[in-house]
Amino acid sequence: MWPARDQGRVRITYERVGETTAVEDLDISAFTGDSVGRGLVSPDWYLIAVEAGFNLWRGGAGNAIENLSISVDDQKPRRALGTAAPAPCFAALSVEEAWTGGFRAVVEVTNVGDSPVQGWTLDWTFPGGQHVERTSAGQVTQSGSSVRVVGPAREGVLEPGGSTSFDVVGSGVSPGIVSITCTPA
Repeated sequence: MWPARDQGRVRITYERVGETTAVEDLDISAFTGDSVGRGLVSPDWYLIAVEAGFNLWRGGAGNAIENLSISVDDQKPRRALGTAAPAPCFAALSVEEAWTGGFRAVVEVTNVGDSPVQGWTLDWTFPGGQHVERTSAGQVTQSGSSVRVVGPAREGVLEPGGSTSFDVVGSGVSPGIVSITCTPA
């Protein structure tokens, strides 16, 4: 699962692990429930698009989508027992530049809650051994592929709906979309 902000909208990508030749009767309510549970979307928002298929950039030559249909019933969203309350902050990493052996990304942190956020902690795992070389953010620690950034609470409060961003310069191949967990301080 990869969350990202795209032109002011939340885009969430779920990727199947493992190969398959066909999928039938896929219940997307599990995906929407997961997105709500992670605090990425609000249960009263509208779902405006669903895309399914193969990724051409992964050797999809000869593949085809023969039939895709989506139906949505009038049921209220179900909430699984033990689902965590939505997180008050959301973060997304977008690669802005890539070169042989490195990249520059921007991380945007947004307060999606109802209360001000004074500082935050971001946790993510790079998919391919990338390493943070420098950043304009607060304190950064990295152990293997796991990265933690503790946001600078001294820069003030992040009001509801507000956002801030910082650069990350890293070594290794461009990581693409990275799932980030944002925890308010």
